[in-house]
Amino acid sequence: MQAERDELFGFTDDEVGAWGSKDHGSSSLNSSELDKINEMLGQPDHDPIHQTSSPPQHMSSSPHHPPPPPSHPHGFTHLTPKSATSSTFSMVDVSRKSATTRTATALSSVHLAPSVASAFSQSSATSPATAKGPVFDIARLAGIMGTKHTSTLIPLCHPLALSHAEVELSFPTIDNAVDYSRIDISCSVKCDGKTGVEMEAMTGAVVASLTVYDMVKAISHECTIGDVKIVEKSGGKRQVEDGKNIN
Repeated sequence: MQAERDELFGFTDDEVGAWGSKDHGSSSLNSSELDKINEMLGQPDHDPIHQTSSPPQHMSSSPHHPPPPPSHPHGFTHLTPKSATSSTFSMVDVSRKSATTRTATALSSVHLAPSVASAFSQSSATSPATAKGPVFDIARLAGIMGTKHTSTLIPLCHPLALSHAEVELSFPTIDNAVDYSRIDISCSVKCDGKTGVEMEAMTGAVVASLTVYDMVKAISHECTIGDVKIVEKSGGKRQVEDGKNIN
């Protein structure tokens, strides 16, 4: 019994004196040895009752040697798994790719409020103007400027040397009649480079749309922007025709 208590709990000096005077089949411990045992028993890691042979599964990896991070999640090359040595995002390395002629065309639409559409229809203008100036001309210029600023607006886009950018605005024609309730916008961009210009095309279309809104908001704020999409893309790994991937 003394051996079991000795192993689990240790003894005070009084207990040592009381037990040590009797023969229980084991030698008594001195005070310094008992202090060491009690100190060990006070630490959870040395508790002989609760100590386990191995750490929990979630603690098995050394903090200095974490397990290797997984590959790019879901195949998105912009998303780098977070680790001690890598960030959570990056600009894709295109240095090994060959430069090709790349083109892209994006579409957008501005749906005009009834009061704006009525004002334009009364003037029967194919390129309407407001107090700020000619709507289509200003929006066209803004869209072209937008294509050149894409890499400063979209964080992970590569700065590209564009060789061409064109923006067109028009009212659609339905049953041989002009529909003044909507303005359709097309932005086409070209460059010779290692990555494509679809973001530049979309940015140009969106900036032109926003400019239209700014030009007509004095009449009404009920205009909306929508239907932004890539309809043509060529020169890169993936091709787009009529708004659909073909490879």
